[in-house]
Amino acid sequence: LHLEEGGPELEAARDGFVATGATVRAAEAELLLAQITWRQGQNEIMRRHLERAQALAGTGRSPIRAAVLTEVSRYGMLAGQTDEALTAGREAIELAEELGLDELRAQALNNVGSALGNSGNQGMDELEEGIALATRINSIGEVVRGLNNKAAQHVIYAELDEGRET
Repeated sequence: LHLEEGGPELEAARDGFVATGATVRAAEAELLLAQITWRQGQNEIMRRHLERAQALAGTGRSPIRAAVLTEVSRYGMLAGQTDEALTAGREAIELAEELGLDELRAQALNNVGSALGNSGNQGMDELEEGIALATRINSIGEVVRGLNNKAAQHVIYAELDEGRET
């Protein structure tokens, strides 16, 4: 299964998970399908996968719900939907902290910081907290993502020396 192609096999797996009551696995499959369709530029289809992931994750205080909220926040931030990004992201931060899910918390902090920055409200505190947490837990991908977003925020605010330094 290639992530770029992935649709039919992953959809079949998702359907199998749903049929057997494995809702956490089905929600994980929906998140992967959302990523695939987003990368293919199919934003409407990506939104449907996110909505199904949210429905499958439910409203409880669980790791899958924290993961889904983090991705809802990420895609909201990327689409310039600041309210959605902040609402989902802040809830994800709280839930991830409660459940001890540091990598998800770092991701959600990055999403919230970027959404705040994109909307003109800065967000450097959240970005820096996310980068520090990702560094502490050795989540290299999230460190790089956080530094990239921090540099982008500096450029957005015409802080070119700081952006270059970051």
